[in-house]
Amino acid sequence: MRSFFLLLTLLGAGVGALMYLKGCDAPVDFAGIRFSFHPTMTGGEGKKQVVKKPLTASEARALEAKEMAERGLVQSTARAQEYLTTATNDYFQGQLQDALLRLERAKWHNPYNYGVFRLSGQIFLELNQYRKAFNDWSRAAQLPNDDQYLKDDYNVLKRVLTYNRQEMDRLQRRVNRNPDDLVAKEHLKELELQMQE
Repeated sequence: MRSFFLLLTLLGAGVGALMYLKGCDAPVDFAGIRFSFHPTMTGGEGKKQVVKKPLTASEARALEAKEMAERGLVQSTARAQEYLTTATNDYFQGQLQDALLRLERAKWHNPYNYGVFRLSGQIFLELNQYRKAFNDWSRAAQLPNDDQYLKDDYNVLKRVLTYNRQEMDRLQRRVNRNPDDLVAKEHLKELELQMQE
């Protein structure tokens, strides 16, 4: 029964009233269905049908390249997410260097993943590499996110960097006045490591 009504519809039979299909609770409004098989079926007498021209070889290659790029983007995004998941597990197990390696790979695959930069900045912060943490968190702040705490953490890190810069200047003056001050030299070296890019 359904195939009969479908056949009537496809042939453009003038079924304008609401009909019920056998076993179907909802009415089907055949008058509301738009036909695109022939201009006369849509009431489009006199309208020209648009016929697509076949693609040239260069257009076909360009279309294929675009489709491959889109597939590659989807695959890269999925790989980046896998690396992030594994890096998160490494982070919680205390394997910070392994997590950083995976996060670097994730950044390569998808440089627009907020979670990658957020976690990378957190690990650098815990490793006392404040400049690297600042760089990653500033990148994370540029990406779309709904993290309420990033701004606060980012501002605290800015203050730490400002303090470190001032402390480095003070220690440098101290070392310049007294080149034999080993404590100041060691503390200055430690702060320089924290401030490396």
